[in-house]
Amino acid sequence: MEIDFAFLTTIQKRLQNNLDVLESTIAKHGEVIALHKNNKTQSDLVHDYIFLCLTKGTRSLSSSDLLITESYLEDALILARSSYESYLNAAYIYENPDKVKELLITKLGLARGIFSHPLSKSGYPNRKKVTNPLTGNNEEYGVTIAKMAMSTPYPYDEEAHHLLYQFLSEFTHVNIVSSGAYRTVDQMRYIVAPSSESIFSTTVICLYVSWLLLDLTVDYIESKRVPLMFIDLQLVESGELLMHAIENLNFDSSLESLKEYMLKRIAISC
Repeated sequence: MEIDFAFLTTIQKRLQNNLDVLESTIAKHGEVIALHKNNKTQSDLVHDYIFLCLTKGTRSLSSSDLLITESYLEDALILARSSYESYLNAAYIYENPDKVKELLITKLGLARGIFSHPLSKSGYPNRKKVTNPLTGNNEEYGVTIAKMAMSTPYPYDEEAHHLLYQFLSEFTHVNIVSSGAYRTVDQMRYIVAPSSESIFSTTVICLYVSWLLLDLTVDYIESKRVPLMFIDLQLVESGELLMHAIENLNFDSSLESLKEYMLKRIAISC
């Protein structure tokens, strides 16, 4: 695909704008609450967990933006996956606040040795369960990233997840499917120097993840009856540009349905 560099520049500037808006919003609303209270409420824990996810996701995606500028596109996608996982964690807890204990208190309890995994019949820890020290009962533990995608408040997150996560994961581990990115165009030698061949799709995907983070940020803060009219406008403008960019993605046939689900996901908030 012939790259329209003016359009590409517009997309990356919008990515940077979204990141700036996220950073300023986190700075304004992301106070740490539960850490400093003895009597922590579920609402306190949800607040802290969501802002942890938003902060981590924004920081990872800011690194992706720097890597895009230097044409290290595969590594930008690795960090975009981390940012996307942060979004799913936050969206899952926003929709299922009663699960925050499992993701915070139980996990901290395991790290500090207060909770433990029961042993299986073969004598190995069963990491899908934990022993509650107060009751002695074994409880279910752990939620997969796929289940999180199925349990957000947003239609089409689940439908988009499998293909999007597959796309973002191609470069995280050694994968022969994506090995061509590390060879010269004539396929004769391996090469460390970065390539700009997939710069458009990488930038669009990173913009999409930033939009997901921004959408969740707006919904969560406005659920506390705090108006965010300026950020609402940013979300809509970003979504409109993103939809146009997604329509111009030159995915292979196996990813065509991903474009459809991404467009539908954006449309519900724009």
